[in-house]
Amino acid sequence: MTSHARQLPIGSKLIIHEIHCQSPRSGRGPLRGGEATHLVFVRRGAFASHVGSREYIADPCTALIAWEETEYRISHPGDAGDDCTVLELGPELAHEILGRLEPRRDFAMQLSPQVQAAYAALWTVLARAHGDVLACEEAALELMFSALDSARPRIPAATKSRRATALAAIELLNDDLAANRPVSALAEEIGCSPSHLMHAFRAEIGATLRGYRLQLRLAAALHRIAAGEDNLAGLAAELGFASHAHLTDTFAHLVGIPPRDVRAWIQRDKDPSASSMRRFLEARIHRRA
Repeated sequence: MTSHARQLPIGSKLIIHEIHCQSPRSGRGPLRGGEATHLVFVRRGAFASHVGSREYIADPCTALIAWEETEYRISHPGDAGDDCTVLELGPELAHEILGRLEPRRDFAMQLSPQVQAAYAALWTVLARAHGDVLACEEAALELMFSALDSARPRIPAATKSRRATALAAIELLNDDLAANRPVSALAEEIGCSPSHLMHAFRAEIGATLRGYRLQLRLAAALHRIAAGEDNLAGLAAELGFASHAHLTDTFAHLVGIPPRDVRAWIQRDKDPSASSMRRFLEARIHRRA
């Protein structure tokens, strides 16, 4: 396994870890535990966290909460690795932000496109802040508040076969975002019928295969634009959108504004925090309403 990490301590309450993992496909790894409460947001790829008998997937559509002292194992369903941001919380901050969720003790959150945009904003701040811990802390807190305000819990199913089918589909979709394989091809590779795949995925993930793939592509586009990508036509083709117009329409429908407006905000805003992203989105959406 190869993993590269960058750590940004922000006082005693918050540490931000940027992790680039190149782990190949693997089963459950060694038992981990004794860690502080942390939230994991994924930019690229996917991995699974196993807490007791439950299994949770972390990917660009789903964030994970790992509670203090929780024991867990990690597995990697694909060979492409993953890139993620881990927000490690001190006890007081964890209770303040996550207190209402504490009885659950393990949790996965389905992220809205707006929260994915807030994560792209945090990632931009981390790249630009040059040690400005105040800007990084504000962006991280705004991301957590936004995620908890809008996220729905994703509870693992009791049916292991249905869970395995959904995870296999997630692996295939994450491995190649640009691929436009039909349901029948995905089902054949997984080893089930198309109808079983559709029903299992919808029941387990809460989204259609197409909707999930679209949001994966959207998350990738958001982070590429945040990183400075300005060739939207080329980006659309690379990520599997039918055209530049398809990319633009997807942004307008899911995020609320077209990608050129997000790019303009990133290039113009000297403090691209999640809060300024939220204000920007609200202003643009209100103007278009």
